[in-house]
Amino acid sequence: MGRKHPRPPWSGRTAAHRRPGPAWGDTQAAPRALGIDIGRVIINGGGADTTFFGRSEDEALRLTPGVPDAFESIAKLVDRFDRRVFLVSKCGERIQRRSMAWLDHHEFWAKTGLPREQVRFCRQRRDKAIHARKLGLTHFVDDRFDVL
Repeated sequence: MGRKHPRPPWSGRTAAHRRPGPAWGDTQAAPRALGIDIGRVIINGGGADTTFFGRSEDEALRLTPGVPDAFESIAKLVDRFDRRVFLVSKCGERIQRRSMAWLDHHEFWAKTGLPREQVRFCRQRRDKAIHARKLGLTHFVDDRFDVL
């Protein structure tokens, strides 16, 4: 005689029927790590790129706003990802210096708990994916979908 109730799809005995994710008892699963862009994710600005730093450095530090609630959200993510959070941004040398100066000026490191050493810059957007692989990033926050 047949079964009264069909077997649920997750109760299969083959690998094809298992739920996604690490195996039961697998303590060797790769740790989660997060990448976060800087421009228009942490430092607010208009336009299609980081042109919001077009003013003098002093004006850029004082007048360029942060994205609302970004510091508070990142602080929670730093905790949630056990400090495996990296800033990964595409920019030239001038904007790189200004970005770091802006983050310093606004006490980003103290307010978020992110170590200052966990920042990577690249010159081409496609190079963000290289940083993501090298750092083992499993998640990424960016204002552009096409970068990874």
